Order: sequence, then C-alpha cells, then structure tokens
Amino acid sequence: ELMRRAAAAAPDGSPERRSLEDESSSLSQRTRQAEQDNATIYQDPVPSAGALPRLEPKLFVKPIRPEEGLSSAQAAYADAFPALLPAATAAAVTQFHGEVHAKLHDLSTRTTSDAEKAQKALAELELPQALEACEADKRLPARLVRAIAKAPATGGREATPRDTSRTCPRHVRPQAQATGGVGVLEELLSACTALEKEAVGAATMANEVLKAEEEKDAALLSDEPRLTRPLLHALKTTQPLVITRSQLDTNRERLETA
Repeated sequence: ELMRRAAAAAPDGSPERRSLEDESSSLSQRTRQAEQDNATIYQDPVPSAGALPRLEPKLFVKPIRPEEGLSSAQAAYADAFPALLPAATAAAVTQFHGEVHAKLHDLSTRTTSDAEKAQKALAELELPQALEACEADKRLPARLVRAIAKAPATGGREATPRDTSRTCPRHVRPQAQATGGVGVLEELLSACTALEKEAVGAATMANEVLKAEEEKDAALLSDEPRLTRPLLHALKTTQPLVITRSQLDTNRERLETA
C-alpha cells in the first residue's frame, strides 16, 4: 500500500515512479503467492496423536543374559540369539552343525569299535598277563627271551618252550606247537599293531575336527566379549560336540591303556 501511494505521488513518466510501480507490482505478486502457499501447504490440519496408527515394535538386538545370578529356569535357556540370524542363515547353520555332529559321531563309533576289537584281540592272546610280566614296555618276559636266544643254536624249534598251555589260547595252541610259537605270536602282534594304527588314525581325524571347532569357538568368544564358554557349551548346537569330545578322550585313554 505504501509503495502504491509513493508511486502515485511521484511525477508522471519519471524514472522514480516507474521503479516504484514495478516494485509495487512485484510485491503484490509475491504476496498473492505467499497467501496461496500458506493456504495449501503450511496450513494443512495435523491429526492428533490418538488418531495416528499404532507402530508395532520390532526386536533388532537381544541382550545376552549375565552368567551370574540366574535362576534355574533362566540358566536352562540356551538360545541366546533367536532373532539375530536370518531364517536361511539359521537353517544353514543348523544343517552344518548336524553334519559335523554326524561325522564326529561316526568317528567316535569307529574309534570305540576299534578299541573294543583291540581289547578283544589282546584278551584272546592272554597278553595282559604277559605285559604285566614285562619289566618295561616292548620287552618280552625273560623266559621267552632266553628261549629265543637259544633257538638259533639248537635248531630254533627245539629250543622253543613246548608248554604253551599258559601263554597261548586254545584255538592257536596246535599251530604254536607246530611252529614253535614265536611265529604265531609275531603274526598276532602284527594284527594287533594294525588295529591299533587304524584306531589311532580315526582318533587323530576326530581330534583334528574337534580342534577346528575349538578354533571357531575361540574366534566367536573373542568377537563376543559377553559370551562365555559355559554359555557357549550350553547352546543346543554345541552340546553334541562337548559330548563327543568327552567320549573321544575316554576312548583314547582306553586305547592307550590297551
């Protein structure tokens, strides 16, 4: 309005009047545009909070329960990450752990079977009694050592003890008496050694698999400071590995004793 009055007061045709008229026209146009913008954009009604739709909460990260101060029901809860892994990844992890458990179970079964075969072979040869008579490992009883040393001088077979009732089982006594006994013992000892190597090989393979799993567990523990080894061993997917480790250690001790 002031611009319009100033333009009317200026002389007709003067530059000042033309400038004031142009500025007044520009201000009028911008005023109309501002009124239109305010009416269509900035003055839209905003709904109340009660009228807005409810937002459903989503779980992104689940905290790990502390190790201390847990009740028995809380301690039994082993699945610490139910919502962190995608379904496809969780299924792949479950399948992988199942395959590892199956392989370890097969190795443990084979190791147990080989250890039982070795013990059975030793029992059939009555070797525990002979081993107890040895002064040190890999040494024969003195009576048998003297007989073996005397054998080359007397034709071998004549110097070998004929009384095999205490040292040989019944099903090998005829052959032992016919060959002097030494060849039979060496053949049977070779069979026992082969069984022992097979059992040790299976145990070594299982130990390598368990060692690889231990390294993966150590890497997971280093990446997750809040995750402790007891919580890791309490997971359903790692419990078969813990059981297999214990069985493998027991079978290895039995094999070493045999």
